[in-house]
Amino acid sequence: QLTAREEIEFAYKEYSGLGTLVTQIGDRTGGAENKYWQYWVNNRSSDVGASQYVVQPRDVIEWKFIKYHDGN
Repeated sequence: QLTAREEIEFAYKEYSGLGTLVTQIGDRTGGAENKYWQYWVNNRSSDVGASQYVVQPRDVIEWKFIKYHDGN
């Protein structure tokens, strides 16, 4: 609703078994400079997809455009 109201470009892609991946917010598109959109809940990266997370009262949700790190 916010992206439509504020006329912010927003795109996503559905992946079978994984859920929804946000690919663009505003002028930043995932993959640019090895950065991707990630969402964080209460200062922690989430361990489930955004489309699967159930927001709880007082949750603070942040979207960060940061470099991908695979743990290696």
